[in-house]
Amino acid sequence: GPSVEDIIISPQVVVDCVRTKSSHGCFGGNANDVFQYLYDKGMTDDSCKPFVSRVNTCRGEGDCTVCNAEAPFNCSAVPEGRFRRYYAKEHGLVKGEASMMS
Repeated sequence: GPSVEDIIISPQVVVDCVRTKSSHGCFGGNANDVFQYLYDKGMTDDSCKPFVSRVNTCRGEGDCTVCNAEAPFNCSAVPEGRFRRYYAKEHGLVKGEASMMS
């Protein structure tokens, strides 16, 4: 069959940008909110926006940045169109065994 590329969606985009009543960055959240964001706005992969272990300002829907590896951790944005954005084709909640099997 066709090969499928493994993608690691950027956890930093999740921490910085997925904000709802039930999702609060570093303080936890709801996986369904992440999938909704991925469906609506798309996200970059981890190489485009690596995890930095702190909350940053969400500059855009899954923006791509290049940052210095050592202090000062200055970052610069990669222009839209020069990086890949990934989307969820569909998502939703499933309740009960019968729903899972259909």
